[in-house]
Amino acid sequence: MLKQIRKFVKRYKLARGSIDVDRLVKIIEQHGYSILKFNRYKNNPDIESILELLNLTETAKDSPSFIYADTIYRILFILNGLSDDEYEILYWHELAHIVLEHVYFPHNSIKEENDSHRFVMFTKAYIAGKHIMKYLLYAAAVVMIVFALTIPPNNDAENLPAFSTAKKAYPSGSKPVSVTAQPDKAPIPTVVPDLISTPIPTSTPSPIQNNVSTPAPASTRSPKEAADYAGEKFSASEVVYVTKTGDRFHKHGCFHITNSSALMDLPINKALASKYTPCKDCYRELY
Repeated sequence: MLKQIRKFVKRYKLARGSIDVDRLVKIIEQHGYSILKFNRYKNNPDIESILELLNLTETAKDSPSFIYADTIYRILFILNGLSDDEYEILYWHELAHIVLEHVYFPHNSIKEENDSHRFVMFTKAYIAGKHIMKYLLYAAAVVMIVFALTIPPNNDAENLPAFSTAKKAYPSGSKPVSVTAQPDKAPIPTVVPDLISTPIPTSTPSPIQNNVSTPAPASTRSPKEAADYAGEKFSASEVVYVTKTGDRFHKHGCFHITNSSALMDLPINKALASKYTPCKDCYRELY
């Protein structure tokens, strides 16, 4: 019976919409049956003549609905004046007889009546299950869409707490190079300052200074005294950097000469002989 139910539901697409009395009537008519409504005791002459011709007058007095089929007629007789709910029950019952091919006139056996009842019950349950499954799939799809729209992707770095903290702490002028996560602690960013990019001279330069502008300490020597002290502390081959317009000599990478286009390198003894004095930021140890 389950196979017949599946075939029946699929053929008439019953799982796609509601099944009312009009829908049942159309399915019955698609099986080639005419529907005649009769009264128990008094009918119009046409209905009465058909009942008499087919020997169904007594059957009409006992049954609210029945089907008749032979080589000429296919008729579903149903009592006139019933409610929509009663018509729906009777149409379902007689349609089950038609689908299960209980079509010989007119009295069905008890087994066939039970089979018809079971067919209707199982078909309605099958259709209801189809509808429930469809709604569950729709609900699952909606939940997945809402979840995808409300949860940010894991690779969205700007939404991560560690990135936001580092960005606020170091808005510009520094490069966050790594973020190390520690258990139960906020990630600690480590920062490497930008380096001065200047041409590398052919001679060996002094160690590169970071481009960090901090105030020079209070002077204890004058520039002339600092120059004399530099002549004593450094060897004559020490390389320093000067500009044509300035009067100080610097170490490589000093921020005072970053943008200079006329940078020259000199041995420190020549710089001192040319009356250059040490830069207070490069040579703090001389002041």
